[in-house]
Amino acid sequence: MELKKELIEKWKSRPYSWSQHSLFRDYSKEEWYNKYILGIQPPENKRMIFGKLVGQRIETDPTYIPQLPRGIMEYGIEVMMDDIALVGYMDACDPETKTINEYKTSSPTGWDQDKVDNHGQLTLYCRDPHLNSILQCNWCYCPLYRLYKVFPCPDCI
Repeated sequence: MELKKELIEKWKSRPYSWSQHSLFRDYSKEEWYNKYILGIQPPENKRMIFGKLVGQRIETDPTYIPQLPRGIMEYGIEVMMDDIALVGYMDACDPETKTINEYKTSSPTGWDQDKVDNHGQLTLYCRDPHLNSILQCNWCYCPLYRLYKVFPCPDCI
């Protein structure tokens, strides 16, 4: 019982991410507990591995899909909500165009612009006062770049 209390206190001391929130709310409370309290990482599927590889390549190789807007890659934010630290990492933030660029490698049915526009994670990003000072505005646009059109994952479609 003491170990369980220690694990929960450790979790409470960490910032809270949208990934934690959506896993608990939308998917599996048991998987959330295993991952965030016990530290047991679930196995990655082919889509997750492919998405990570494409994301890393976009971040490190400007010649890879050169027409893709970049900006500040993997821009991290931390927003306080009362005494809770909320954290997140956006794919890219572009102060020039005042956009948060969202890159998705999922199939055509996975994400569309409407889902991006109404997704709470991007709303959280837009509420970060530091991000608003970088973008120099009180609003931001979040375009979706559907990369499966450019470079589909053969095992993911």
